[in-house]
Amino acid sequence: MISVAIATYNGEKYILEQLQSISKQSVLPDEVVISDDCSTDQTLKLIENFSKTAPYKIVVLTHPSNVGYSRNFELALKATNGDYIFISDQDDVWFQNKIEKVLKAFDDNPNAFVVAHDAICTDANLISQNKTLFNLDIEHKRAFGTAMHGCLTCLKKEFLKAAQRLPTDKDSHDGWFYYLSSELKIRNIIKEPLMFYRRHPKAVTYCSSNNAFAFFLKLKKQIVNAINNLIETHSSKELEEKLVRAQKKQQSVSFFIKEFEANNFIKKIDLSLVQKIHSETNIKANALQERHKAISVTGIKRIKAILKAYKSGAYKPFKGIRTACDDLFRF
Repeated sequence: MISVAIATYNGEKYILEQLQSISKQSVLPDEVVISDDCSTDQTLKLIENFSKTAPYKIVVLTHPSNVGYSRNFELALKATNGDYIFISDQDDVWFQNKIEKVLKAFDDNPNAFVVAHDAICTDANLISQNKTLFNLDIEHKRAFGTAMHGCLTCLKKEFLKAAQRLPTDKDSHDGWFYYLSSELKIRNIIKEPLMFYRRHPKAVTYCSSNNAFAFFLKLKKQIVNAINNLIETHSSKELEEKLVRAQKKQQSVSFFIKEFEANNFIKKIDLSLVQKIHSETNIKANALQERHKAISVTGIKRIKAILKAYKSGAYKPFKGIRTACDDLFRF
């Protein structure tokens, strides 16, 4: 069974074009699950009308209040029933052979639980920007199909079940799936573009290397982030939040491993890789615990506590002496 999970929010301008492209697939999905985050335009009405003649089952989830981008996708994914789950944005356009090619990639690599492919970047009118997402990844020195691009991804249901627990509400499903599948080497990459990745100012993850407006938006974001990071670097609260996230990541990794072991899927994974991510999450959480304890005191006591933590190796997972100095002056 094949499922498609779509998160929508005020997507009236492009949702029909995306649904139509899914309808033209050489291999059709069995269901399309759409989770709508309280759209105020005609998105739901358009979906309702389309569902009357759709060549696949359409399930629509609505919510009493806004749940946010990541949570909206999470709810759509959890409602799917397929053996293969495709993640889809509301405003892209799939090539006719996308599902067929992705399923073949799974067949070619039985140990893959996640498959991702490339996409052609376009403007709002689907005019190519002469870039693909993988090209952009290389330019920015990121790995193929980074955490930003969940729309390129298809998951096996076993993987989704094990990875369904996001560490925190601030974590994206894209980033979490990417982290686990890449670290455990259970991901198959198709370097061929299988869809148009439409970029426009109203897109939730809008970006464009050829758009002046996007450049200034990105510059503004970088300035704001730099200021916020400078303030947070000297905040005790920021360290406490990092500790909480690290502890929740510990729980999510443990849950993932437990689910894989319970279903014998762990046999298809190099055990050393499993031990590595488990060890790394534990080491980082424990180190943050020591750092948090060290900054709970002030004056000479803090200096001594940070030196003790430094000698114990609590700053190795971070930036060493530089991070220790940051902790020294936290307020």
